[in-house]
Amino acid sequence: MRAVALPRTGIALAHLQCMLLAGLLLAGADALAAGGGRPAALISAAGLCLLGAVLVALPWATGLALSAHRSRAPAAVAWSVPALAFAHGLNQGLGVYPRLWGAHQTLALLALGGSALAAAGLLSLALALRPNQLHPRGWLAGRTPIQRALLSAALGSASAVCVVADRTVEVGGYETGHLALRLVALVTASSALFIGSARLRQPPRWRARAALGAALLWALVPLGTLTEDRTLRHEMRALVHAATVLDLVRALSDVDGDGYSHLLGGGDCAALDDAIHPGARDVPGNGVDENCRLGDALPRMDRAITAPAAHGDSPVSVVLITVDSLAPSRLGSYGGNPAVAPHLDHWAKRALRFEHAFTSGGWTTLALSSMFRGLYARKLRWSPVLETSLYRMLRPSALPGALRPKERVRLRFTLPLSDPRKTLPQWLRRRGMRTIAVVDDGYTEVLSGALGGFPGFDRYHQMPARRSRWPNDRKVTDQAKRSLARAGNDPFFMWVHYFGPHLPSSNHRDLPDFGGGEAGEYDREIRFLDKQLRPLMGALRRKSKQVPLVVILTSDHGEALRPGWRGHGRDLREDSLRIPLFIRGHGIEPGVSPVPASLVDIMPTILALTETPGPQDMDGQDLLKLAHLPRRRVLFSDTFRLHLDGRMRIDQAAAFDGHTKLTADLVRMDSWLSRQSAERERYLRGAPRPRWLEQPLMRYLEQHGQLWVVPDDADGASGADAHLP
Repeated sequence: MRAVALPRTGIALAHLQCMLLAGLLLAGADALAAGGGRPAALISAAGLCLLGAVLVALPWATGLALSAHRSRAPAAVAWSVPALAFAHGLNQGLGVYPRLWGAHQTLALLALGGSALAAAGLLSLALALRPNQLHPRGWLAGRTPIQRALLSAALGSASAVCVVADRTVEVGGYETGHLALRLVALVTASSALFIGSARLRQPPRWRARAALGAALLWALVPLGTLTEDRTLRHEMRALVHAATVLDLVRALSDVDGDGYSHLLGGGDCAALDDAIHPGARDVPGNGVDENCRLGDALPRMDRAITAPAAHGDSPVSVVLITVDSLAPSRLGSYGGNPAVAPHLDHWAKRALRFEHAFTSGGWTTLALSSMFRGLYARKLRWSPVLETSLYRMLRPSALPGALRPKERVRLRFTLPLSDPRKTLPQWLRRRGMRTIAVVDDGYTEVLSGALGGFPGFDRYHQMPARRSRWPNDRKVTDQAKRSLARAGNDPFFMWVHYFGPHLPSSNHRDLPDFGGGEAGEYDREIRFLDKQLRPLMGALRRKSKQVPLVVILTSDHGEALRPGWRGHGRDLREDSLRIPLFIRGHGIEPGVSPVPASLVDIMPTILALTETPGPQDMDGQDLLKLAHLPRRRVLFSDTFRLHLDGRMRIDQAAAFDGHTKLTADLVRMDSWLSRQSAERERYLRGAPRPRWLEQPLMRYLEQHGQLWVVPDDADGASGADAHLP
């Protein structure tokens, strides 16, 4: 049976039909992976997948139709343009180009080769599907039935591999790579359906048109159902293909280019005014609601940040130990495996332990900057800092002259280099205490004393950047012990920061085996840290016999151990949010406190311990006064990251009381309620939002939702503020 030549319109419609069917199949894969869902959510998700299929099918099917029956060379040149654009966009989104010169050169070359293969595959597929005079339905569709069955199976398998990889490899990261996987999955599934059905008897034209019309109407359903129903919108986030289309439609409908849409709950209350959107700074008292939230902002009266000088010596010295990426759930004192950190657990028996302690920032610079100022991260003034392929930190104003040969910029960070507020060590030094820092930041320079993000230390001992897989924990302990010995008997404050549990994992062969996978490697990292903490604890115990001493041990943030991913900073789920917190020493009664505690409480607690007058505008409170007061307390936490060009990549804020948490995603314009638990966070579907969480979070975002980023050339001298778009 010979294939019948189709007109160009027929070719486009045939591919559109297959693309729509492939979209439904991917919607079904979403539902299976999510374990089902409400009928309303599944209907809306399927509609979004159909809408996404239409958006992809329009250029794909149109390109195949326009290149039909043309000679091979012009068609190959025409299809090479989108293939090269696909490869370039993928490489740029993955940050491949800066990494071609640096520690990750091998991975960058592999990614470069992979993107080239993917582009070549799509180019070859398009040319093989392109109709010509010999093969009126395309070369692939003109093969024998057995060949077509094999080709269809191969393409279907490729689509399945992309779907599985999307759900298991670096889940939550490398967004551009996952977007590429979803696009390839849709195109290969559609092509498999087209090849497999090429010789099937076609249904009557009226039936085909009716089915196509019904599918297109179904694709429009989400535009109505998702506009007002925020619960339904949040459920789309668990369905990866539906969520991708939701973000795509919002991006395409952002007509004024301000980064926000007026469709699908995008939050833009002025679709044609790029100065009014949810990410704008609301100017108080001008009669305009620039951020589309709670009306026009009221004028703010900032409280004084000065304080009288202290008299006399501090009654105690304080040692603050922070451990990077230490999750309390792994410690025996918090119900974890007692073999992971036996020395720390033994030390903690004589400490005041806070059962519900939380970070104020999802990753190190946010958390520690917030901790040392007693304020939530969104309230600080941030300066842009660039990290290079050699992991050096540079100010933008230093470029391009500061770059070494083959060195490239890879990431954009923010540090509070120009924030006008005094830090904790500055207040303590003003009080007359000696201030010492012993800091390890692994292979980066984020905590570099030269940058000045954490001023106020008389001595700032920074461990050399780690260039091997062995952490500097032992060196941190040795330097901390030397600093303790030199501190004498006068009051002092010392900050000790360990990097050990942070990625990448090291191979500690002399430690117990806690099993394979990320969890086992992570537990071995903590055990190695615990081994290095033991001599420091001994030195602290001996020092406490000479001077009144209080030791506080905590972490900057937790660590997520999820299928396909380990890390932090991408969200504010409980595994990243919860931290350990212990206070032990002079005048501290051991026990367990149920009161929610935050890193912003560290500064006021230390100021109270040392009887140091401090600023009046701190968000935190003295934990020793709160420790045994059974009352509700609402805390906040933030996480935000920037693209290299300064656009917001991640921006979330959460309000919580230790039992319930309300999270707002300011990039995806989403919010959801969840039950807090040390074991597992549970999303509360359809539950009413408590006023004691919703109203404080809305006020917090109203006043501080947009980040204050000081222009690099201002250096804080003028106090001018700017927002990176």
